[in-house]
Amino acid sequence: RLLEVLDAGDRAPLPPPVRGADLLALAAGFRAAGLTVRVTCDDGVDALGAAAVLTVYRIVEEALTNVTRHSQARACDVRIEVRGCSARVVVADPGPSHPRAPVPPPGAGRGLVGMRERVALFHGTLGAGPAPSGGFVVDVMLPGPS
Repeated sequence: RLLEVLDAGDRAPLPPPVRGADLLALAAGFRAAGLTVRVTCDDGVDALGAAAVLTVYRIVEEALTNVTRHSQARACDVRIEVRGCSARVVVADPGPSHPRAPVPPPGAGRGLVGMRERVALFHGTLGAGPAPSGGFVVDVMLPGPS
């Protein structure tokens, strides 16, 4: 949002904040592109606060993008658990993964680096790597305020 403000200056209003319902719309977009996305989401996502909800949204978006770019899987599970003010996000695909290209394609996002930076803002943890099943798992914990 900061970059949007800097890019737009005083000219443009900020878009409305991302809400939990936007996660379902995000998954629907990936479904329309051919990926079977199963979403399990606890109630209370919106109570996490605008910055945390946006972080959850962007992590799910990047993880699903990575599935479409780097996995032969055509299905993916997204689980968002909310406990009080903390959240856990797990995105897992059954694989197998494609060998990674040495250079990201033009227009590629910031991937795992971006996820790690977002999670660090909340003093959270990010686990990302191969799953025993041969797929890939992104597992994020965003703790509530202490």
